[in-house]
This record gives sequence, structure tokens and C-alpha cells, in this order.
Amino acid sequence: MSDSNIIGKQIGQYQIEEQIGQGGMATVYKAYQPSINRHVAVKILPSQYAQDPNFLKRFEQEAKAIAALEHPHILPVYDFGTQDGLTYMVMRYIKWGTLSKFMGQPLAPERIVTLIGDVASALDYAHKQGVVHRDIKPSNILIDNNGEALLTDFGIAKMMAGSSATQLTGAGSVLGTPAYMSPEQAKGEHIDGRTDIYSLGVVLYELLTGQQPYQAETPVALVLKHVTEPLTSPRVIKPDIPDPLERVVVKAMAKDPGERYQTAGEFQRALQLALREIESGVKTANIPVSTTTKTQSVAAPAPAAPKSGSKIGPWLIGGGIAIALLCVLGGGLLLFGLMASSGDNRGGTPAAGSPTAVAIGIDKTATPTATPEAPEPTPTPEESEPDPTPTENTLPTLEPINLADIPGLNEEILFEDDFSSNTNDWPTGEQSDEYGITNTEFVDGRYRMTQEAKQGVFVWNDLTEVDYDNFVFSVEAMPVEQQVADTFAYGITFRENVDDAEYYAFEISADGFFSVNLRYNEEWETLVDWTESPAINRGSTNQLAVKAVGPSLTFYINGHEVAAVEDDTLDTGAIGVAMDLYDKGDKVTVDFDNLVIRAISADELASLGDNGGSVLFEDTFDSDARGWATGEFEDEYSQNEVTIENGRYVLSVTSKPEKLPYVEKALPNRDFSDFILTVDATPRDTETHYSYGIAFRLDDDGNVYVFEIGNDRLYAVLLYDEEWKRLKDWSSSSAIKPGETNRLIISAKGSTLTFFVNDVQLTTLEDDTISTGQIALVVDMAEGEKSATVEFDDLVIRKP
Repeated sequence: MSDSNIIGKQIGQYQIEEQIGQGGMATVYKAYQPSINRHVAVKILPSQYAQDPNFLKRFEQEAKAIAALEHPHILPVYDFGTQDGLTYMVMRYIKWGTLSKFMGQPLAPERIVTLIGDVASALDYAHKQGVVHRDIKPSNILIDNNGEALLTDFGIAKMMAGSSATQLTGAGSVLGTPAYMSPEQAKGEHIDGRTDIYSLGVVLYELLTGQQPYQAETPVALVLKHVTEPLTSPRVIKPDIPDPLERVVVKAMAKDPGERYQTAGEFQRALQLALREIESGVKTANIPVSTTTKTQSVAAPAPAAPKSGSKIGPWLIGGGIAIALLCVLGGGLLLFGLMASSGDNRGGTPAAGSPTAVAIGIDKTATPTATPEAPEPTPTPEESEPDPTPTENTLPTLEPINLADIPGLNEEILFEDDFSSNTNDWPTGEQSDEYGITNTEFVDGRYRMTQEAKQGVFVWNDLTEVDYDNFVFSVEAMPVEQQVADTFAYGITFRENVDDAEYYAFEISADGFFSVNLRYNEEWETLVDWTESPAINRGSTNQLAVKAVGPSLTFYINGHEVAAVEDDTLDTGAIGVAMDLYDKGDKVTVDFDNLVIRAISADELASLGDNGGSVLFEDTFDSDARGWATGEFEDEYSQNEVTIENGRYVLSVTSKPEKLPYVEKALPNRDFSDFILTVDATPRDTETHYSYGIAFRLDDDGNVYVFEIGNDRLYAVLLYDEEWKRLKDWSSSSAIKPGETNRLIISAKGSTLTFFVNDVQLTTLEDDTISTGQIALVVDMAEGEKSATVEFDDLVIRKP
């Protein structure tokens, strides 16, 4: 079967219906999968590749890696294979379009940040799985009918790279789109995720200015400009571009990979902070997750060294004419092998598959579509003038709470030091290495730590020679001097394996964010991404505390619980204090005081073996210290206002004409598997045009269970797993009180899910689709141009 006459034919279990896109690397068809009654997109690669054993081996390897990617902004791959001389991949079908349609159109900064941020989030996830895209461009970014971005065509360029069908040499060959290609990719050097960051920066440049950063008569000349020509400032082309966004795009497109954002997560965080600066008019510092470390002090990973010598590879243009190009750059011989045309496909048809369009919202006859919120991004530093004065918080600061007044945090003291003298023999003096100069001393009854960075560095001191496994560790920290390009962070470390430099790190930043990271096996893992918290007192003393009981780690700032995670990687070790500096020349001094390590109660330790009934989480909504989303939110489906008032979490939703929005607000930084959850929910009226309830086990892909009730005394249990399913269809119960407070209860034990209203059991279901995830509060509109307000209170989650 040839790829020119397959419409109406069947490939695998897929019936080909029509061609929907064509690019330099593949043709995409809409197909029907009768076994599960859905449409899919089938991408068929040129037939000559199916004859190449090298390509087929690489295709299978790459296809498996791509199919394993599960992220809300990555187009899922369902299947792949070869048949009758054709090589194909099967993906979700989307019919709305690609990012190309937005180029040249005026877009609000928040829309640009959302679109590019979604793609950066997808890339950050993929890079952590060891997958580099290599061909980021607008036509590979699909836009669904919810307006969300989905990245597609992972690995296609790499699959082509080893094929004799393209006459490539393998090593040193280059495949990609010249208009969006990074300098190192163009030169055939070793590449990593930073090549995708550059390409996404080009896409951002084009969205902001309406034109690509470089233009040339030929693809070769275009590539050379990426390698050698300085970038024209976006504001030269379009003066009304906000300065914060210009700074982001310039950094993302740095020709030296070491000068770009080092992760796509950092890129995403920089976008969010730029938007915050635009909206507030106040310059914000950008906080990076500590991607640097070594024993005592650690440097960022060095960028890959440029390779010299010649690189030979053809360039496929249009129908596949092979051209070998030899050029001289910087005294070295470089050759390019590139795939596709010099620009991006601006036609109306997507060059990649098109996943299924789905409607937002639900009524009593149709199932809704969840709109998962993007994960909170990773901050990053940017180049700016030194500014020793912290910027203002965007959140009101909460009053501190004394840990000694909190049950469970005030048990027997195992160790304490007020640093009035060095009776405990803490390390003092000056140390210097290639990362910086560290000085520790006792000053005015405090332990003072000063670090001057020679490069980005995470530095810590071990404050005890005793290992602790279960404990409450608290210390007060006060920045006293700072000379930094952007910002810095400081905090505590615990359960340290000193010999192998493995530990947990809990940090707060100079502009009001906190994070939790694990350093293990010489790599960082983010447990809680940088999150803004009103519990942080900027510019003054903060008390940091962690409660560690087995794998359960709970974190406090000034007595307010800000995060809780489950992680059993490290079970015992030393404790310490730390600082995180991000730019060469940064110098920071932090004082630490009143260090206390307390025991865990005997009852709580006993519960490690039998945790039945113990509280995992509770919130009376007396403050917003737990990180719930608040404020005003608007999209094309609804206007929402979320407040915490009178000790209740109030979610108000107004649907737009002909829109049925489903709105969920998730509890951040906490996943729950097995639990018993109770919450009080009170609608402010008796109208029946909406329902409300709880979403649970919300995973990173947006899959979720939802339990809802309405003023019409109906309830339902829904599952979203790429599409909506009703586990329990809308049913009536007299236990539901219209317009009054209803107590919702969910018992989740493995695959057994039981649901109650006002202590009356409604139904028990068996489903093992999702095993763990976040909790969210939900309002679901069944009519357009309507409003609903629901108050939530007394949320408690216990172990079953």
C-alpha cells in the first residue's frame, strides 16, 4: 500500500477517512477507531523510511519513549507500527488548529504567557524523561477548542537522523526547521534540552513581534544568522512590547546555551514573574530552583563543550533533494544537514495530528471536560541591575504562630541552641573553593553565614553530628546583608547523608516564595515547586520548621503549615542550614538563631505502624496560608472570583453565554491516595443550574474523579480519563439539602470508592483508573449566563 492512495483503507485498526495535514516529515490523516468509537489522527511517514532497518529500529525506540510521555500539554501517542510498507503513529485527534494561526495577531500578555508557559511546562516534563524535542515551531503546537496548547511531533526529527533514506551520516547530522533552530543544533554539536528552550524563545519572539527574528533568502543563510548575527531587540520592531517579556525572550535566545534558562521550568517561571511585573508595575526578582550542588557547595552543570571539526550531512528540501553544504565559521569547518523548509508551515492545515475537541462544562445530560490548571512553574534568575531592596509581596503577610502553641509540634526537646556561645562546636571560619567563599561566625548570639558566589551555588553547613529520623526541626533565619543581581534563597536541610551529599532542602526566597527539593544520587528532584506564601516575612526574621514522621514531611513558615509531602528516599541523617545564590558576584549574609529539635509524640510514632484515623490534612479556612488559589479569574468560558472570608473558602462562578464552565480549585503541593475526606459545602441559593462538590486523585495529566451534588437533590460520580465517563449517573437522594450546608464525605481505599452526603451512604463503586492525586473544590455550571456561589468549610482528610 502506498501513502498516496490510502484514504478509505485500513491501517491496523484505524480506518483512514481524510488527509488533514502535511509537512516535510509526514502526512496526517483523520481516522476512525471502531473498537472504542473514536476518531484519531494517524501520522504516516514517507514510505521510503519503512525500507530502512536503521530507521525502523530508531522509530520503535523513539515511539516507545514518546508514547510514555504523559502530560496535559503533550499530545498523547496511542499506538505506532508498520504495515504494507508504511510507518505510522496514532495520536489524539484535534481539529481546531495550531499556534501558527496566532502569529501576527495582537495577543494580551497573559495569553502569550499562558500559551508559551504551557509548552515550557511540557518541555520541562519531557526533558526530565530524557526526551528532547528538536523541532519546536508553531505548527508543532496544537491549540484545542479550550484554547490550551498541546505539543506534538516529539522525536520525529531524531527518528529521521539515522535513516539511510535521507542519506544522513548519523553523527553530526542536523534535522530541524531553520527559522527556529538553535545555534548549537545548526552546527551539529551535542544538544540537550536547552536547544528546545532557544526554539521556544524564537516562537515567543514571533508571537510578540509578529515576525521571525531572522529572515534570509535561503535556509542556509537563515541558519547562519542564528549562529552569528546578534538578535534584534523585540522592542525595536514593536515598541509597545512590555520590557519584562523582552528580557525573557532575549535570555531564552542567548546564543550560548549556558546563558539561557537552564531548564524549561525556569523559562516558564520567568514568564509568570514577567506577567506579574507587568500587571503590578513592580519589578520582581526571579527565583531559580537550586539546580546546583556539591558537598558543602555546588555549581550548575556546565554547558556542553562545542565540538570542532567537520560535520557532513544533507539537507532535505521539499521533495527530498539532498544538498551537502560546506561553510566556514570561526576557523572551523561546519556542515549542516537540515530537514524541512526555511520557515514554518503557515497553511490552515496542521502539520501534525489534531486531537479531539471537547466541550467544557457539564449538565445533567452531558458529561463535562476538566480543565486542569497548569502546575506552578519553576522560578529562574534574569540579568538586572543589583537591587538590595526586596520587592513588595503580592500577598498580605500572615501573623506568626508560635510552634510551641501547636499540638504535635511542642513535644520533648531533644536538642537546642540559642547560639549565645559555641559550646556545641559549630563550624566557623572561612572556606574558599571554585564555587565561592564561605564564612561562618558567631555574632551577637546568632550563627552568621556569609557566602560570596563565584558562580551559581547551593551551600550548606551541617549543624549536628547526630542523625535524626523522626523529629520537629525549627530555626529562625534573618537576612542581614544582600548584594545580588536578582535574588537569593535560604533555609534548612535535614536527613542529610553527609558523605554522599544527599538531603532534603526547604528554602524560602527573598521575594516570598518557598520550595522543597531532594538531593539524591547527585541529582535534584523537586518535591514542592516554588510557591508564593503569605506566611513569609520578607526582609525580617522567619522561622522555618519541618515535621518528619516516617515518609510524611510537613513544612511550616512562622507557624503556618505551607506544604506536606510523602517521600521515603531518606529516612535519617543530620540537619543543617543553607543558602542558594544564583549569579557570579552575589554576596549574602544570613543569621540563624534559636535552633530546636523536638521529639515526636509516642502516640504518633506508634501510628507509623497503624495509621488508621490519623489526620493527614485539615483546613478551617481561617486564613489562606495553605496556598489555595484566590483572586479573580477569567477565560472564554467564565468569570470566577475566589475569596477566603468569614472562615470559608468562597467560589463564585459566572458562566458566559452558551458556555458551561467546570471550575476546580486544587489544594497545591499535596497528593492523597487512600483517605476519608469530609467537607462542608453551602450553596448561597436554591437554584438548579449548577452543581458542586469535590474532585480527587487529580493527577498531572488532568485525570480525575469528581463527586457532585445539586440543589435539585441529584448527585453523580464522574471519571475523567482522556474523556468523561459516568461511574454513577445522576441519581436522586433525599439526603441532599437544597440551599443548605451539606457535608460531603468520600472514602477512597484503593479501588473502592464510597460516597456520603450528611452521613447517608449514597453509593460504593469499584474503579482503579487513578491511584493518587490532588484534592480540588468544584463548581459546575449547567447553563450559560448564570451565576453560582458555594462556600466550603471544615475540610478534613484522614487516613482510612
